[in-house]
Amino acid sequence: FPISKDLQSLLKGGEEGRNKAESDLLERKIEHLNETTEKKEQALKKQHAMGNHAAKLRKSENLMLEKKLRELQQNVIQREHIRRLRAPAGGGGGQQKTGGGGRVEENEGAAKAAQAAFREVKGRRKLMEAAKRHTEEIEMLHKELDRLRQRTFPSLVQLHEDR
Repeated sequence: FPISKDLQSLLKGGEEGRNKAESDLLERKIEHLNETTEKKEQALKKQHAMGNHAAKLRKSENLMLEKKLRELQQNVIQREHIRRLRAPAGGGGGQQKTGGGGRVEENEGAAKAAQAAFREVKGRRKLMEAAKRHTEEIEMLHKELDRLRQRTFPSLVQLHEDR
């Protein structure tokens, strides 16, 4: 009966060499896969450790920011208390805060009163500046008068200074 080539090579012992080569190849593949898996595992462990470290840093930063927030909130409360104490007893009650941004609800009457007070202060300041200019001008004229008197009547200047 006819014998196939595979059967002939098996009978001659050549199959063992091929099986050995295949098994060596498969062992190298397994070894390569193990190395690759180990490298990937190490990289993932490193990435996990870095993630944990970043999480710890964020946690400590959050704790610090929460502490700072509490301090700032306390400062705001204290400053609002001081502002309420400094405000006039009857005048500060007309305005109410809306929202947290310090926006003040506008009251038309209060706005007109504030504008009138502002105009009054502005007018008073202009009058004070004019009075100051006039006082300086009068002082300069007095000095000029004394200089002219001394030139014409030196004895009268002494009389004027004695007064």
